[in-house]
Amino acid sequence: MDFNFREEMRNFVPAAMENKKICMYGMGVDWEYQRRLYRNFAKTELAHCADFLVDGSAAKQDTTIAGKKIHAPEEIPWDDCVVFITSHNRGSEIAMELIKRGFRSAYSYYGIYYLSRIFYDYIFRLSVALKGNHNKQRCFIIGNGPSLCAKDLNKLYKCGDVSFATNQIYKIFDKTAWRPSYYVLADGNAVKNYDMINQWDCAKFVNLSYAMTSENFAMDNVFYFMQNDMTWWLIRTAVPEVSTNIYNLDTGGTSTFTNIQLALYMGFSEIYLLGVDNIFNASKMNNGDLIRNEDIQNYFIDTNTYFSGATGLECFNEVYIEQVNLAYQSAADYAAKHNVIIKNASRAGKIDAFKYVDFDSLF
Repeated sequence: MDFNFREEMRNFVPAAMENKKICMYGMGVDWEYQRRLYRNFAKTELAHCADFLVDGSAAKQDTTIAGKKIHAPEEIPWDDCVVFITSHNRGSEIAMELIKRGFRSAYSYYGIYYLSRIFYDYIFRLSVALKGNHNKQRCFIIGNGPSLCAKDLNKLYKCGDVSFATNQIYKIFDKTAWRPSYYVLADGNAVKNYDMINQWDCAKFVNLSYAMTSENFAMDNVFYFMQNDMTWWLIRTAVPEVSTNIYNLDTGGTSTFTNIQLALYMGFSEIYLLGVDNIFNASKMNNGDLIRNEDIQNYFIDTNTYFSGATGLECFNEVYIEQVNLAYQSAADYAAKHNVIIKNASRAGKIDAFKYVDFDSLF
């Protein structure tokens, strides 16, 4: 889906303005931030979307951005323009200047938040199209616990089941032809590895707020979601709530909970966990106490191998276990009310919220 700014802006401007020249006014730090978002996520150079770039600073006039000249305000045919103000701090000042130049309608000039709105509408359109498109199907959510084995993943591969996976799951790729249908980037550290992840031939779900922190984020075959992690950071005793709103998923302290919500959003009515053991050699309680059990292995491979070659994921080696269990119970309660099956098909582990089912019996 190629981005076309003029087509996208038709959703916001009156019909009389649709074919006017596009003017973007204010070439400062806010403009550069918007350029980065459009470049990284819409694969578009925002400067090329405008007929005119304008700035009131003489130092910027007659210079270029991406080959596009920056004009002085006096050079613009304002009567034939729809203007997007691209500065937040100087927005009111620029709007007043436009009014002095004869602009009488707010429908002929737009604040910088309209650039953001056009951007968000475009990049979330693919994600919104996924809502309910797996109605009444089943899927598997793959954890990276020690019980996960290539043999079980091979069975998923042969049977063609839809699956979700996260983090360092690629460390098992050399043992199986299986690949996840959807890889989910739900935390700020995992997203730093986007270059490596982009090499995988599968769809990716990415937390947009984290992707936006990466200067040169670029990924193909990607769907975006927004995640509200404030409750997890500030009030760990609060019960996470299941959301089927792609713009506001809860974190619950575990990517598995994010995956469950994405599966529900897409309409799956049978959700099975595999390799979600929920036992860790270091677990934090809500009061900060750390519980250690050195005899427990966290992952399907040893910890050093699991984290090698990645950036920043080591900080997830200690899990707030009480918050995670509250999230799982919330998912179980939601499933019971909405005729959805969520069961744990993992070969080991402990999750009280979900009933266990023998993995082999599902085939």
